[in-house]
Amino acid sequence: MVFAQNIQEIDSLSQVMCRELEKTNPNDLPQERLGDVFEKVIVPYVEMQPIKIQGQVMELFYFRSQRVCGLYLDLLSEALDSPTPMKRVKEEPVSTISQQDLDIFKQNKRFWYRENDGTKTKVTLSGGNWKSNYSDGTKSLYSLHWISSNRFEVAYIKSNNHRSKMNLVGDKYQYKILSRNGSEFTLCEWVEGMNKYSIFTLNL
Repeated sequence: MVFAQNIQEIDSLSQVMCRELEKTNPNDLPQERLGDVFEKVIVPYVEMQPIKIQGQVMELFYFRSQRVCGLYLDLLSEALDSPTPMKRVKEEPVSTISQQDLDIFKQNKRFWYRENDGTKTKVTLSGGNWKSNYSDGTKSLYSLHWISSNRFEVAYIKSNNHRSKMNLVGDKYQYKILSRNGSEFTLCEWVEGMNKYSIFTLNL
C-alpha cells in the first residue's frame, strides 16, 4: 500500500524531474530526454521502496508527473505520437472576454472539449460541481467555486478511471476564461507547482 508520505515524496521528486528535464537537450528525442532523467531521478527512489509496492509507486509517478509537470506531459505526448490539444505558455495569458460573454458562459451548463486522443469529453457545470463524462463511459467529479468574475477553481472529488491515480481528493485546478469566439470559449488552466499555463478550448 502506498502511503500519503509516498505521495508527497512523489510530487516533490516529480518537480525535481521537471527541472532536470528543462536542462536536457531539446534536440534529443523525447524518449531519450524522459528516459535519462527518469533513470537519474525516479528509479533510485522506486528501488528504495518495498518490492511489493514498487509497481504502484512507478504507476503513481507516471500519472502524478502529468499533473505537476507540463514539460513531462508534452514530451510524453511526443513520445507516444499523441499531440495534445492544449498549448502551454510560461506567462499567464491576459483575459479579454467581455462581461456579456462571461454571462453567456455562466448561463450555460453543458460544454465539451477534445482529449489528447481526439475523443470528445462532455462537461456539466451545475450545483457547484464540474462533472466530466468521457467517451468510454467513465466519469469524474470536481467541486467548483468562482474566485473572481472570470476565474474559477475546481477540486477533485472522485472518478472511476485512471484520473483516480493522477489526483488526490482535494487536488485543485484553477481556470481563467480568456475569450469567446462563437460557441468556443478559450480558457487557461493552472496547477500549483506547475511552471506553465495550459490553454484549451471549451465548446458549447
